[in-house]
Amino acid sequence: MSQLLKIAGGLALLNLLLGSRVTGAIYDRIEYDLAGIRRQDVRMDVRDGRVVALVNLRLFLKQMFGITLSVTGVDLAFTQQGSNLGIIRANHRITLPHARATEVPLLLLVPAGNFLDHLQTLLSGGTATALAPINISGSIYLSNGMAVPVRLTMNFLSFA
Repeated sequence: MSQLLKIAGGLALLNLLLGSRVTGAIYDRIEYDLAGIRRQDVRMDVRDGRVVALVNLRLFLKQMFGITLSVTGVDLAFTQQGSNLGIIRANHRITLPHARATEVPLLLLVPAGNFLDHLQTLLSGGTATALAPINISGSIYLSNGMAVPVRLTMNFLSFA
């Protein structure tokens, strides 16, 4: 009986190792990066009687699968020091040619609050200032059925 358990455990470990290698190889074929926020990327608006900031974000994707794929959806959560800033859920249909970086435009709505005050200070220049990093997590969905996990941190620092 103990031999059988050892064999089963060895097979389970082998399956885990092979599975993680295959997953790593798939995700090694996709690169993503978020462009920095510029002053012209942030604007204020009133939605449903509330002041919000509209932040244009530029996500760059590059896939190396050897075929042309498409982004079919984006689901990203933006948090700062544990509090939720906003969520992007978009159904894009953007073509991703093989081995070429492609821009995926995103729009983030952020309710007015301390974050916007600090961001406005950062973007207006003046004295050196910093803002707590923003953690971005979620998934990008591709036309081949893959969900690519996204984990990014956006750091802010501005000097006069």
